[in-house]
Amino acid sequence: MNADDLEESLIDFYALRVPDESEVLWRADFHRAWELYALANEASEPGHSAVLRDQARTLQERWEADPDVARHWFDLAEIRESWIYEPEQMQRAADEYLMPNGRQPSGMRDELWRSLLQARAMTGHGPWLAPESESASTTADIANDVDDPFIARYADRVADESEVLWRADFARAMDHYDRGFDEDASLLPQARAIEAQWSTDPAVGPQWRELTEIHDAWIHAPDAMKQAHEVFMPGGLQPPGMSDTRWSSHMQAREMTGHGAWPGHEPTYSTDVSERHEPMTDTTAHDQADKFTTESDAEQLMRHDFTHWAAVRHGRAEDDYDPADSVDQDEWSRTWLNHAEDRWLDEWVTLQGTYLDYRDDPGAAESKRSQLGDTLGPVEARSWDQARELGVNGISRNDWGLLTSDYVTRLPYERADEIRAQQRTLADVRREQAAERSGQDRAADTEPESQSPAIERVPVLSADYARYTPAIPVPSFGASVAARTSALAGYTAQGNALATAMERQDERAGADR
Repeated sequence: MNADDLEESLIDFYALRVPDESEVLWRADFHRAWELYALANEASEPGHSAVLRDQARTLQERWEADPDVARHWFDLAEIRESWIYEPEQMQRAADEYLMPNGRQPSGMRDELWRSLLQARAMTGHGPWLAPESESASTTADIANDVDDPFIARYADRVADESEVLWRADFARAMDHYDRGFDEDASLLPQARAIEAQWSTDPAVGPQWRELTEIHDAWIHAPDAMKQAHEVFMPGGLQPPGMSDTRWSSHMQAREMTGHGAWPGHEPTYSTDVSERHEPMTDTTAHDQADKFTTESDAEQLMRHDFTHWAAVRHGRAEDDYDPADSVDQDEWSRTWLNHAEDRWLDEWVTLQGTYLDYRDDPGAAESKRSQLGDTLGPVEARSWDQARELGVNGISRNDWGLLTSDYVTRLPYERADEIRAQQRTLADVRREQAAERSGQDRAADTEPESQSPAIERVPVLSADYARYTPAIPVPSFGASVAARTSALAGYTAQGNALATAMERQDERAGADR
């Protein structure tokens, strides 16, 4: 993402909420510092990570050294940490005396009040809404904004206009979390603000949380949810006694996670899988390929390895068990399950789950793809093509037992080894992080106590504050949402890739903290 764009969007955000221009700047920089630290933790290149950390550290040290701002900065940091590590206690305090009924208590300083609002909004526990515009549109006007793709999607599914808005915003928030983690981190504050606005709304909050639970259930327990729907809502029929709002939440969550279309809005194009589907063979020699038309070197290698992985047990009965199979499959999946970039773990999990779907029930798999439609990204779409090719058409070998699939033959053995050697592993990242921390410790040992008599360091307020600094950020909620939606939503609970993906997320969280 562009750091200048992030800075500009944050300044605009706080300029609507803070009257003092200087306060706008330091509050935007506080938010920006944490976003930069989070981006640094997710950066795949050590050099880029170091640049982002330096930018964040510069912002932090600048305001901590300002005598007029330092106290406010530390107050905001401590409140933010309290919301992260003691959310229930903070919520009770907010309800009872910090912000009863969302109002500023008499006698509380304006700066402290705004810090409470900012920390709560940054951590996703409540909204910090901008003052209403004099020319604000009505709910009906907004709900009929057909130029907004999220609103347009639900305007013809839901009758109530306010319900259209919060359902559209739920889909928008999930989209922003997903893309914010993978593409543009400036979307993450927007997603958190959307979620905080509706989840704390007295009227909508319970319905929003119910939709969230149903959405998560489809992601984490798709088989159980599918069975429940077949029993209680066959064909998407609304059961007697179930409210329209609850039924709509079930349909929305099922549709968003790719497990079934909203009744009355099914795809109209053919889902025939009888014809043979040829794999994509357009290639490029550079890893920085046009992601919309060609495959990168890493993607070609992943498809090469997956074809070998799938071929290990191809044509064998389920009860025909050979302990060597696990060893062979681990060999072919190791590069991707231990890749330094989570996106390749996600792509492998998606490809594996989709292949198993096509292998076990091609018709259902093709129906699911039709429902996803244009929501698939270019790499994910090619994974569906490969899964269909291998799952429907099978995996053939020549007279010498060698695979004849284009996914294998297009990549010579020597070239595959060369590309594999270029892939960074999670172990590489840990070694680099350890080396970076070691270098920082050595630099701290040799750094003079004061580099400038004009700048005095503000003392640390508590041991807890010393333990939780922007240099040791808490993993963002966006990261977990993106991992669930982009990698695990379509997985069918076969094999161990799901467990591996979740373990990797836990490892990431532990490493970041």
